[in-house]
Amino acid sequence: KELAITELDLLLSDRWLVTHALDAGTATCTVDKVFPDLVKQRRLWEKGAAWLFHGVVDRVVDEYMPVTESYDQELGELEAIVLDGTADNFAVERMFGIKRSLVKLRRLTVHQRDIFQKLARKEFAVIPDALLPFMRDVYDHFARNVDLAESYRDLTTNVLEMHLSMQSFRMNEVMKVL
Repeated sequence: KELAITELDLLLSDRWLVTHALDAGTATCTVDKVFPDLVKQRRLWEKGAAWLFHGVVDRVVDEYMPVTESYDQELGELEAIVLDGTADNFAVERMFGIKRSLVKLRRLTVHQRDIFQKLARKEFAVIPDALLPFMRDVYDHFARNVDLAESYRDLTTNVLEMHLSMQSFRMNEVMKVL
């Protein structure tokens, strides 16, 4: 299945936080899930909008990990199919689909990682000093997702090359017999 991406916009001031999702997709669900939790945590409300901002982005970044790690299992299955010699056109199409999704995921997370790196370095005045370690944690999660997306993309390329090498080998064997 293709990677579904939903844009979530966050506007942060020292006194307010505005969230906006362009469609009723994953981002809206994330905000809908976070908000009831944040309502219960009155201390966050008292600390300010930046802490609420962290509550939202921390949940968003946590939802990346299961998506990213799902590629590991799927690539393992495809690798086993290739090694068994039972890979068909559907398996090859699936590998290309995974590679496209991973490129999209990497492109997305690289930009977000850069934004959170700036936030963790306090390049924006709206982030209080007490929140900086938490913003570094969000940055670390994005950096990990970028690294995983890159490694899974490389693994996909390797599995595709292995499939092509095995097909070439089989063709050479047939040619020898002929």
